[in-house]
Amino acid sequence: IICILLAYYVKANRIYHVPESAASMLVGVVLGGVARLATTDLTLFKFSPEFFFFVLLPPIIFEAGYSLKRKHFFDNIGAITLYA
Repeated sequence: IICILLAYYVKANRIYHVPESAASMLVGVVLGGVARLATTDLTLFKFSPEFFFFVLLPPIIFEAGYSLKRKHFFDNIGAITLYA
């Protein structure tokens, strides 16, 4: 919910030098830091690498690709197809 509100704030105030995905990752870093400082037992906050790669990473990549301008996409089509 925080990330959705932050994305709305970024779009509403035209803060285009910070992508929504980067702002969402910063929210995660801040919340993770607060959770780490607030508690000593972190077993609740552990997740597997599969969870990250299959659940969290695809929306980040999708948003980055969705917000990419067409000209920039075709300027970098070689690198995109190389990594795909």
